[in-house]
Amino acid sequence: MRFKRLSFLLVFILIMSCAAAESAPSSSLFSTAKSALQLIAAGDDDGALSKIDFQFSSDKYSEDGFKQCVERYLPDIRNTAVQTDVAVCYWEGIGSRWLIAVPVTEPNSKDVLCLVLMSSDKKVFDGYAVLTWAEVTDGTTHSDWVWWSNEYRGGERSLYSD
Repeated sequence: MRFKRLSFLLVFILIMSCAAAESAPSSSLFSTAKSALQLIAAGDDDGALSKIDFQFSSDKYSEDGFKQCVERYLPDIRNTAVQTDVAVCYWEGIGSRWLIAVPVTEPNSKDVLCLVLMSSDKKVFDGYAVLTWAEVTDGTTHSDWVWWSNEYRGGERSLYSD
């Protein structure tokens, strides 16, 4: 009986340590992505690039490609009041990388576009994309590791004390 309890305890500890093995992203990753979105909305793509400080590890991505991505997929972002409360970081297993997604506006629809910055190590950004909120939430559903910077809870009201 003692052996069974000890075995159960060891298995439980192993499972819990594996689940906790992945550390949360730094708050600077979220703030960098949010600041970049604000700079893009203000028309300062070069400022956004400077803020992000991409460290590209593939020829698939480039600074010019980032600017083209913004122009092509976020044409209406200029002079838009972007939201910077909601953001999410999640592991995307197919590409073996972390995605930090910031919806451009309140993500109250599956069609809301999100600026997505990619990172292989949660330290530097090495890729980018524009995805819909539906694609992002689908990715979080299928990910083993998800961290929110203010999770979106549409339609819920929150009371804050003074």
